[in-house]
Amino acid sequence: MQRFLRGFLLAIGIWGIGGVLGWWFQPAGSEIPQEGLRAWTATLTRFDATKIILNNLQVMTISLAGIFTSGVTSVLTLLFNGCVAVLFLKNLNILELPWAVKYRFSYVIFEVFALWISSTAGLLGFSQVSKLFTTSRFRVLYKEWVFIITVYFISIVLTVIAGLLEADLITMLTMDE
Repeated sequence: MQRFLRGFLLAIGIWGIGGVLGWWFQPAGSEIPQEGLRAWTATLTRFDATKIILNNLQVMTISLAGIFTSGVTSVLTLLFNGCVAVLFLKNLNILELPWAVKYRFSYVIFEVFALWISSTAGLLGFSQVSKLFTTSRFRVLYKEWVFIITVYFISIVLTVIAGLLEADLITMLTMDE
């Protein structure tokens, strides 16, 4: 459990580094043009809960693939998502949004937490794969793999919840236009 908590904190730190990079490298005064907002809205209307959930599950699976890539996919996924999150939130004034929109933004908590724990499983899983070739402790490895798979399934449940909330938010936002 201690290893998971250390990996979890590492995942949060990597995500935070991505956010700092996103904040730092965004050009000053970069505003989204009105045409871009219309194109974004048109894109959003084509998203339903199934597409959102499948997209998010794909990201979680790529992050978990760090088990087989020495953690590289986990690190890159965390950096990229941290950067995108900050770029999105930097130009968004949440205080000006109506209450109905604000409380639907709770999907972000589920989605980011699911990313963090699946990335943690990807980062920890690599050490477990390497142990398969260096030790003969199959019983201990079995327990650790069950733990990693359990964490991944928890991230799937969180991703489904986040996708449903996000689809509800998108539906509400696109109905106003």
